[in-house]
Amino acid sequence: MRDRVALAAIADEHGVRRLASSAPIDDVGDLGAYAYEAGYPIALRARLAGGGLGVVRVDDADELSAAFASLSERAGVGGLIAQRWVERPRHIEVLVAADQHGERVALCDRERSLSDGGRRFIEECPSPELVFRGDGEAIREALFDAAIRVLEGVGHVGIMTVDFLLDADTHFWMSGARIGLPKQHAISEMVTGVDLVALELQLAAGQAMPDEALYPRPSGHAVSAWLVASQASEQEPTTFRSPPYPSRRVRVESTVDEQGVRAFDDGRLVAKVSTYAPIRHQAALRWTACWPARRWVPAPPTWPSCARCWATSRSAQGSTTPPSFRGTWSHERPRHHHGPHQSAGASVRRALACGADARGAAPAQGRVERAAV
Repeated sequence: MRDRVALAAIADEHGVRRLASSAPIDDVGDLGAYAYEAGYPIALRARLAGGGLGVVRVDDADELSAAFASLSERAGVGGLIAQRWVERPRHIEVLVAADQHGERVALCDRERSLSDGGRRFIEECPSPELVFRGDGEAIREALFDAAIRVLEGVGHVGIMTVDFLLDADTHFWMSGARIGLPKQHAISEMVTGVDLVALELQLAAGQAMPDEALYPRPSGHAVSAWLVASQASEQEPTTFRSPPYPSRRVRVESTVDEQGVRAFDDGRLVAKVSTYAPIRHQAALRWTACWPARRWVPAPPTWPSCARCWATSRSAQGSTTPPSFRGTWSHERPRHHHGPHQSAGASVRRALACGADARGAAPAQGRVERAAV
């Protein structure tokens, strides 16, 4: 699963569109040849996922040598690959699951387009892009189908996350996949009502998919932020305190215990704070309101940046969204397996109708303008 070249072969075999990428690159000459054929800009990244190295953008031939030398030294074993660069994409993840009895289901979608150097910054469930777009439900159905096909190709039993990049023209590409319980599973549990930890254990034990996962009924909206200690501080955070909250509305996952000891593999992560509400705007307000109740020592984490990012985001303010769509995905969707899609027109009409019914307003007409972040 870490090998992006092997994963691309699985996607090709099962008819899932992926980012155009090169074969493993051994030297600058190979990189230059691919860039000449594909055109600039290109994205340079490690072949093996999971290293936290991110993506390096290369805009012209003058940057090839420096980019290759810098990233190849950090990538180590596995080398590098080059991919097509997608300008300002939405990063959408689809959570899927399979059991040993042939059942496969897509549970929900999440979006983490707000990130810093590849590190998660703010994550939401469901994707606000798919909520606000008039054709969002049709895109969601297509993403779910593609994710299930990748799951079938991998042959994994359990929970798996498939990553996609979505551009403003409704084109999407698979960009990666990870098996096992996702790091950001709190917001998925809040929206779907499915205990993902219990589900993963049940599937690993060979049990059949439970009904609550087989027929998920997602509702509401959840927002989550990662609090990361400042790189400028030489001291590790030793204190993070938060008052108790109802688990369905607010969930705080701290990496610092009562004795000030932090897990070794958490890096500079201090805590993850997730909030839930029936609509997106309320979830964001709840997320913002709970900051003053927290206390951390000694390094201030990234929460001021999160707050500024949300406050200045037009998508958070809803300025590009008609009132009838200033909410979230709150309708029951059918059991989604690898069967044929419904027509795009029917999916769009259903999404529009549900948006109106849930808020007592007339459905928006036509395509909703893409919210800028």
